[in-house]
Amino acid sequence: MLVGPRSAPSAARALARALIALGLAAVSCAEPSIESTAVALDAPDSSLPSNVDLLFAIDDSSGMPGMQEKLADQIPRILQTLESLPRAPNLHVAVVSSDLGAPGDSPALTGCTSVGDEGVFQAKAHGNCSDTTLTAAAAFVSDVDGVRNYLAPEISTVVQCIVPLGGQGCAFGHTLASVARALGADGSPAPAANAGFLRADATLAIIILSDEDDCSAPANTVLYSLNNGHQNLTNALGPIAHYRCNQFGHLCLDAHAPGAAIPPPEVPPADAQGTSSAPTFDLAQCQSNDTDGLLTPVGTLVGGLKALKSDPDRQIVVGAIVAPATPYTVAWAPAPTGTDTTPGELWPEVEHSCDETINDGSFGDPAVRIAQFVRAFGANGTIVSICDSSYASVIRPLVDQIAPDDQTTIPTDGGSDGEGGSGLEGDAGDAGMVDLDAGADGTGTTGAGGSAGAGAGGVGASGETDGSVVVLTDGLRNGCGCEVGRDGAGGQSGEFLLIFLAVARRRRARGVES
Repeated sequence: MLVGPRSAPSAARALARALIALGLAAVSCAEPSIESTAVALDAPDSSLPSNVDLLFAIDDSSGMPGMQEKLADQIPRILQTLESLPRAPNLHVAVVSSDLGAPGDSPALTGCTSVGDEGVFQAKAHGNCSDTTLTAAAAFVSDVDGVRNYLAPEISTVVQCIVPLGGQGCAFGHTLASVARALGADGSPAPAANAGFLRADATLAIIILSDEDDCSAPANTVLYSLNNGHQNLTNALGPIAHYRCNQFGHLCLDAHAPGAAIPPPEVPPADAQGTSSAPTFDLAQCQSNDTDGLLTPVGTLVGGLKALKSDPDRQIVVGAIVAPATPYTVAWAPAPTGTDTTPGELWPEVEHSCDETINDGSFGDPAVRIAQFVRAFGANGTIVSICDSSYASVIRPLVDQIAPDDQTTIPTDGGSDGEGGSGLEGDAGDAGMVDLDAGADGTGTTGAGGSAGAGAGGVGASGETDGSVVVLTDGLRNGCGCEVGRDGAGGQSGEFLLIFLAVARRRRARGVES
């Protein structure tokens, strides 16, 4: 669906920007420049339902079943939000796994096939579900103009049945490349089984769920091979383990010393922290190594996806349920037993950047490449922490795209005690984006309320204690890591800012001009 052009800024919007500047000044951000990141405010002329093609990209590696079930439990809230809109969309809903295999010379070590699921939509019943009720040979769920290809009373019931893919997929998740393969956005036609999912006039919405970063690599990669070496640190690429995806997929700065960007190290550097038997090393400002890394550049994956649509800025929205990109800490631990190692050999691994294993079992590693992928879609992208109790706000960009003036409240739970909202980090100069869920990254002091997450270029909205959500429509561009929230460092100025923006949005929805 194509949304109309932006309306000219009203006096209310100008005043809102001024108040944003005052609110940010109150939390000591140095001279931030403000610009709107809201999607077009004009309501569509047509009263007909919009078309939405919604793709869930699910990591099906071994640690994921619990978080798949967590998402499945919230599918009704997510889809009912769409169905409750004034112009409820005609839906296509599909599910693709992250398993594209790990081609190489060591399948016994990777535990993967060479091609995985090849981007073919998953439409079988999983978990405790015995029947999707989909019609025979259906590859995705469809509800268009009241015509359905399933027998279940609700579309959410069908999607819930498919989403929990289990944990038998390849540990080297090609999360982003699987999306591209499923949709034919990688230069080759989409799998024949997926035919009919994409509609030219539809908004394409992608929701990613993963507990680790993307490890998409070209088909001719050497990343998953021993390459005539040994399964230990003497190998030119190090032992075959997921850390290869970090070492040859990321570039970071040493958090404790200035210098050029470096790949995550294989052995502890001189300024490593911790002890000699358990060293750690902190990295900062990590990004995808799109120049000389071994993974498929994020820019290539973004470009292929945008090429699917004639107006990608209005026809593609992306949400990711992943772990925050920070903190990023490398730790070294004794090599697994039974491997071809030397005595005392320590293997590197990246520590979780969020961990709620005590509460609900959620955890995740820094999703550097996935976050960069989402940022490429500007205001049409959002990130929700995989450790948050609620994932419902991942649907907010889609709601804003197909019904920009709708006042639908997306229910969301607050973070655990002492935690703030998980604000999406943006690189300096990138448009700030909105994270509408409360979670684990802020500095809120009142538990479920939480503060906005602080990030260079990103501002997260605070989660209210009653479960409601305030919508922010403006972001930061100067890389200022300020916090704006009800009970966090932003204090009263942050609260006033959020209230004012909510009131201004309601006035626009009623057609009130200031």
